[in-house]
Amino acid sequence: MRRLLALVLVLSACGGGSAVPTPDEILDDGIVTDEEFRAALGAVEECVDEAGAEFSVAFDLSGVPRYRASGGDQLDAIVNACITIHLGPVEAAWDEQHGPTPEEDAAFFDGVVSCVEAGLGVEFGTVQPSASGRGPETAVTDAAIAADPDLYASCFEQQLTGG
Repeated sequence: MRRLLALVLVLSACGGGSAVPTPDEILDDGIVTDEEFRAALGAVEECVDEAGAEFSVAFDLSGVPRYRASGGDQLDAIVNACITIHLGPVEAAWDEQHGPTPEEDAAFFDGVVSCVEAGLGVEFGTVQPSASGRGPETAVTDAAIAADPDLYASCFEQQLTGG
């Protein structure tokens, strides 16, 4: 309970005094520019960092943001809360205006999983686009991460840079 309370307090303080526009301000004109999107991502990174974890964003060769997070207690809760506060509707609008199709996103992660499969000599399956129309289904990627997190991270980096 204390950790949850601490998490709530940290997250409620995120961005207080920051010059970064709020999601409502970003969405006010109906357009999300790359600069606004990157500012919202920066706010997420700052929020996660303030909560004692690490978050970074790298853009793949197609200009699609790929997130990484590590460390800290309650990592998923921290990242999800920070994304909800600073990025949620901005990311949805940016995806609509600039983002990859669900098929392109699934193809990126299928490349990562294929690399892990080759490294381990196992098969996890093919990453499919989400039935909701956003992002890939995660069962296959979750299995690849669980099998070897370090190899997955290495394969992710290779797919990200085209290497």
